[in-house]
Amino acid sequence: MKGRLILEQKFDLEYTDIGILQNGLLCIRNEKSVQLYTMRGNKRFTYTFDRSIYDIISGSGQLDYWFIMSGETNRIKLKDDF
Repeated sequence: MKGRLILEQKFDLEYTDIGILQNGLLCIRNEKSVQLYTMRGNKRFTYTFDRSIYDIISGSGQLDYWFIMSGETNRIKLKDDF
């Protein structure tokens, strides 16, 4: 009731989940695809995996992410180009 608009973002991914990761990035995803945005609306990452994504976890650094999938785990480190 006393909130304010932080971000208004257009995207083209048919999603099943939207959330904010521990490091503050907006995460939009479906079974196999993910898009990550800053709170300023800049797209930081987009990818479609071959396997289903179960979870996405922020790593130890601002740019590290763990993608937990069916049968494997992938670590992704983004470039620092804010």
